[in-house]
Amino acid sequence: MTPGIEYGVLTIIGRKGAGKTATAKWLINRWHNDGWPIVSNITIKDFKATKMELDELPAAYPDIYDSIIVMDECHIQNGKFRFFEEAVRKVDDFASQIRKRHCIFVMITQRMDKLSRNLRLETDYVLQVESPDFSTFTQQDYEQ
Repeated sequence: MTPGIEYGVLTIIGRKGAGKTATAKWLINRWHNDGWPIVSNITIKDFKATKMELDELPAAYPDIYDSIIVMDECHIQNGKFRFFEEAVRKVDDFASQIRKRHCIFVMITQRMDKLSRNLRLETDYVLQVESPDFSTFTQQDYEQ
């Protein structure tokens, strides 16, 4: 298990190009190395993971236990203005069951407020990714 993250919902937020997906891939590799099965809509080339889009998750979630689920661009499928749609409610229900299923559900989005209210309420951890300001680095900083 990645230190500091227990079963639950982790939302990775940040501006376009900040490295949200790269951060998620780094976490996925850590979890994979610890033996966790991975379900994701992100293409992973280093190992076999179950490829699944967010809109496919509601049909599959009765069978998902002891897994890491990583979904990029969650605000598109589960945006706050789509809360009356059945598929959105089913993903919300899934998020509420994550702890019982011994899973970690990682959602990636640019802004937390774009997600459905229930997904925001189910979020246990928020990781904000920001682009580094490379103009402030010096050779000395890099060598340390």
